[in-house]
Amino acid sequence: MVPSSDRRQHLDRQVLRELRPGPTGQRPSTSSLSSALNAAPSTSASAQPVEPARSPRRQPSSSPDPMPFDDDQAPDFPPDPPAALDGRPQPQSQSDDVPWLRLFMLLILWLSCARGLSKGSAGIILSFLSDVLLPGHNVTVPRHIDTVRGQIGHETFMTKYAICPNDACQACWIATLAPQHCDHCATPIFRLDNITRPKRYFHYSSVIQFLKGCFRDPAFEQLINHWRRRPRGTLSDVYDGSAWTADGFTNNRLHLYLSIGVDWFLPHSFSNTASYTIGVVSVRIENLPHSMRNRPEFMLVAAILPGPRQTAEVGLNAALEPLISELKKLDEGVDIQTPAFPLARSLRARVLMALGDTPARAKLGGFPSHTQHGQWCGHCHADTSSWVQSLMRQEAPALRNPDSHRSAAFIVKASPAVRDETLRTSAATWTAFYDLPYWRSVTDVPVDAMHALHLGACKRFWHATLIEGHLLPTQRPIVTEVIASAYYPRNVTSIQPTFGTTSGGSPTSDTWSTFTRFLLPLVLASHWSQAIVNDDTREFWMTHKYFRDAGLPPGTATQVFRKDVHVKQLVLMAADLGLMTHIVQSRQLTADRVTQLERLVHRHISATATNIDPRWMVSNHHALTHLPEHIRRFGPPRQFWFYSMERLNGFLKRSIHNEHHHGELEFSMMANHEMFRTVRRHIRDLGDTAEEKIFKKLLMNEKSQLDPFEAGFEDQPLPQSDRAALEGKGIPALLEPRIVNAVTLMVNDTRSARDPVAVPEFRWNSRRVPEQDEPDQMMIVSMATAFPSISLRSTSVSPPRSRINEASGGSHIIVSTNTGDRPARLLAAFEHTHSNTQSGELVTRAYAEVELFRTIQWPVNHVLAAVAPPLGYFLYSILEPETGVFPLANVVDTYVSATAKYIVDDDDAMFAARLHP
Repeated sequence: MVPSSDRRQHLDRQVLRELRPGPTGQRPSTSSLSSALNAAPSTSASAQPVEPARSPRRQPSSSPDPMPFDDDQAPDFPPDPPAALDGRPQPQSQSDDVPWLRLFMLLILWLSCARGLSKGSAGIILSFLSDVLLPGHNVTVPRHIDTVRGQIGHETFMTKYAICPNDACQACWIATLAPQHCDHCATPIFRLDNITRPKRYFHYSSVIQFLKGCFRDPAFEQLINHWRRRPRGTLSDVYDGSAWTADGFTNNRLHLYLSIGVDWFLPHSFSNTASYTIGVVSVRIENLPHSMRNRPEFMLVAAILPGPRQTAEVGLNAALEPLISELKKLDEGVDIQTPAFPLARSLRARVLMALGDTPARAKLGGFPSHTQHGQWCGHCHADTSSWVQSLMRQEAPALRNPDSHRSAAFIVKASPAVRDETLRTSAATWTAFYDLPYWRSVTDVPVDAMHALHLGACKRFWHATLIEGHLLPTQRPIVTEVIASAYYPRNVTSIQPTFGTTSGGSPTSDTWSTFTRFLLPLVLASHWSQAIVNDDTREFWMTHKYFRDAGLPPGTATQVFRKDVHVKQLVLMAADLGLMTHIVQSRQLTADRVTQLERLVHRHISATATNIDPRWMVSNHHALTHLPEHIRRFGPPRQFWFYSMERLNGFLKRSIHNEHHHGELEFSMMANHEMFRTVRRHIRDLGDTAEEKIFKKLLMNEKSQLDPFEAGFEDQPLPQSDRAALEGKGIPALLEPRIVNAVTLMVNDTRSARDPVAVPEFRWNSRRVPEQDEPDQMMIVSMATAFPSISLRSTSVSPPRSRINEASGGSHIIVSTNTGDRPARLLAAFEHTHSNTQSGELVTRAYAEVELFRTIQWPVNHVLAAVAPPLGYFLYSILEPETGVFPLANVVDTYVSATAKYIVDDDDAMFAARLHP
């Protein structure tokens, strides 16, 4: 019997053994694909030599050599050796009869790295290629994917570190220099059955070598300097924040800003295993365009720390030492060569910010835990017992001095015994980042909006305040009905009708964001429709430690806290959360918009404290008060929130591994990620033949992965322009007379006084004499080019001709009309060309045929009437829609829709919430 955790690896090995030809298991010699792949010889192949014996020295060297793979990471059998006739490798070549072989090998590697193709499956495909498709050609194909990996020029620069298995110690050493027992706690470091293998270990991937590899791309230097040509004004990227140009570091074209992220996640997607959490340390290049910096191939996985639990503060600092050591070298300058400049130049890099959730931020910044009483905030002197009252009095706590915090951290480093006292008095403890001379945790560790708002304030308002506080009943049929009636554009996460119930599972942060922005105020206004008219109250009651009186002796039961709350106030609190979430999601922010966010945060906290109790506020609420200042420093929240790190975690989870813990699983993930970067680089370096262009377009220009190397250097990662544009392949179409008339009217409305009058084709008089009474005319023909969809901001909109669109609201658009913005449905999108007889020019314009809905006024004095415009909320009727044609530029947005029958007492009434109000 094979354990279930190893079954897949066992089956892969069995398949590979069956593929070995010949009775002795010896495979025929295989021609190398180095010429086929046009790859330079590798300086460090994926199959590395056996690990040398450990040195008796116990002090780690300052420049460790890259470590070889572990024994159990080697291929199941040796990779295909090149044919040898006289003891030397045989020269190898590829037949010109198989020009697609190189692309096929890259495809196999890409499927392995990006889509989880196992070694056994890859071996079957390679054997089929060799034995069935290519037996008559002058080329021999490898039968093992490790051979292909080793021949494409893949380099790895990973160093193995042993970790003390004592969770209270977690000291680190280079594996070959580690002692038999920990110098600090005397815990055995190595396994009893293998004295060369640590019980727990991790690999560190060099950030210096990663950056040098990036500069091998000829366009990389131009890409990291693209921001210099961007217009400045609004806050749209990290380059617009005050931190980017504060010290003049970016004045040099070879100076980079990096971000360091730390996050722990569960590597297993199934629940029948013991809890095991691993921690990813990632590096991101902030100089790159936004479309590139968050993609896996342009991020470095510097280390993956083994479980089974989150790494402690002391362990994280020890594990970060290799990274910090290289960052200090990068601050001083490292020589690099680029294709355009073969002579050495100095590359410098600094850490701009450290990213993580609340516990990770505390460890990275040397801050207290968010559960600490007293002055726990690392950014200001707020106190847990009085910060809410101070905010309600509009008294902001004093900000911490970055230099004082740094000095306090060095005191802890020199005298660890004073750690607890320094945390209480200065909110500071030692962090490895303070070894960087320029680092200031107070200003360089921004608040993560994903955890503070989406998974923080939004989730707490629904679950803790409304449900656990008994403001909403257990059974909520109206809420379920409204959620079930919602239709969503394609790029918006749909909300399940079971949302908020015990059977609805645990919603993601993106789901909380969608629900809060578009549906939360609506479902509350629908559920309490009659209570809002009557201005009723609901009782909030709960037994919680937050409401325990300070004078009660230990062991005394906590009394039930009760408070009557007006339902109108709860709806307004939900509306404030919705508007806060809208602002945080924005791609561009003005100074006034950031100030508005600041007011909304203070108003929501004050309203919650007034209507519930000041003791009901938690650390996430306070963290939101610092979000505006971090936006001014680093740009919009999407530039420093943790969604990008979460996506990287998802990529790592798809890696094929043997599920062995304490270092093996983590190494497999890192090796797969490194190989993925290499494969993507080879795909970008393909030539201009027809096959290579098709292949590159297939793998590089996926909908979610538009390749910036092919898209130019403007930071437009996806169709995210505010203007609508035609999308897809156009086909000839014949316009109906009513549409031709509408186009004619729009042409006449926009023509200049010198232009001729536009006339529909069916009214054109070909025998008229222009010199006589009739003025000159230009004919509007019935022929046009129809397109399947339009791109608008970050989504595609298409007519409702498929079940997908009907179910998802994929045809929802907001159209700008003479009477204001109105909800509508897209019926058709087309391009029309007419000839201006006066100038002799051909004029091409884009139009949209739409179905406009009639807007409905909000009920008199309704609680949402005043906040609806800033939230982008509409009420409309689906009865008797109007059909019309508008310029495509008049399509300004998309929207989420749901029933509004409980608000206006009309079954045909609908609610629309704009995506970008």
